[in-house]
Amino acid sequence: MTFAMSRGVPVAGLLFAVTMMTGVAVTLSTVAVLSILFRERLVHIFESRPRLFAAVSRHRRHCGDRARQRRRLAERSSLRDELTAVAQGRVQLQLSSGGLMWRKAQSKAKS
Repeated sequence: MTFAMSRGVPVAGLLFAVTMMTGVAVTLSTVAVLSILFRERLVHIFESRPRLFAAVSRHRRHCGDRARQRRRLAERSSLRDELTAVAQGRVQLQLSSGGLMWRKAQSKAKS
């Protein structure tokens, strides 16, 4: 609009602004209508195949449970290994401002 005013053709600037606003309105309207239609189709699919989605939900829940179980086992195994290393004197626990820290045990020099 500023460019059109500086060139002495304000009608061109107004036409450009109206065209841009129309494009934005058409784009937003299209997105709104498509989102409503997509939602309706998605709800229809979920309602028409309840057994399929129940099976998928059970499978996902089962996979999540298995992943959590493996993570817990790995954490227990890691903790057990660290505590064994402390008991054997390979590492020491050190309390710092950040909490408990593991560090390698200092080897004792023989005199």
